[in-house]
Amino acid sequence: MKLNKKFMITYLALMTILLTSSCAKKIERYIPETTEAIKYNLDAIDLSNVSQNYDYNNQIKVLADNVSVWAIPDKSLEHQNGYCVTDLDNNGRLEIIVSQVVDKTKFVTNKVYEVNDNLEGISLVNWIMLEGSSGVNIMVDKCDAYINHNDNSTIYILKSISYPSTYEPIENISAITMANGVINQQYLAFKNTTAVDNKKNIDKIPEVVETYVDRNGNVIDSENYDLMEANLYGGRDYTSATATFNWLRFDKNRTATASNISSYTGNNLINKLTESFDDFHIILN
Repeated sequence: MKLNKKFMITYLALMTILLTSSCAKKIERYIPETTEAIKYNLDAIDLSNVSQNYDYNNQIKVLADNVSVWAIPDKSLEHQNGYCVTDLDNNGRLEIIVSQVVDKTKFVTNKVYEVNDNLEGISLVNWIMLEGSSGVNIMVDKCDAYINHNDNSTIYILKSISYPSTYEPIENISAITMANGVINQQYLAFKNTTAVDNKKNIDKIPEVVETYVDRNGNVIDSENYDLMEANLYGGRDYTSATATFNWLRFDKNRTATASNISSYTGNNLINKLTESFDDFHIILN
């Protein structure tokens, strides 16, 4: 018997609800228009390896109990600092991302701690990146993401900018993935701004020249820079998504807000961490 399109969409929508409720509550699926596309997207992420037994509430408590391990000491605070609870690799064990941004240079340092497999402690995640470079600007409310069908990993696309000098910012597009307790950060493209000495400029603001290079050092134009993400991940091996985050943000120069996570203790801290994790989602486009 041939099933009509309306029935198929209703059926697959119900199956989606069952899948998401029984496996990983943080994956939300988008129902497209055609049944072929529906099947493709439903098969895009294999959640069979996600444990059914992980207790998120207990893991939040583990993170809170280990706040002295991951919290930035008050004396080491930079201009902006933030904390966010996630499950970047969707393995059922939570992480807390700790990020700091220096005021003037916008230089970023990031650390990630993951709940251990026995759910009784936390471990520092090894973040592999170019030595001496600024970390990615991960303190964002949302970013583009892609599900890799070959290994079911999630690729997060992050755009960062730092200021080695006032008029010569360095921008980059990076991709990060997490697997087996390791985060890999790969630069996809760079935008470099070089100041040109111009004595005729009475405002003393130099003219600048912008150049673009890909991850292999090849010179590209601005259009290819903007399309780099789509060119690399626009194929059928990937499903486009949006990742959302809820950061606990602090600014030591703003007296109107708490200056650090140390302002929260006990159940107050647990509630803040829970709110952060509740807003972490991977939503298929």
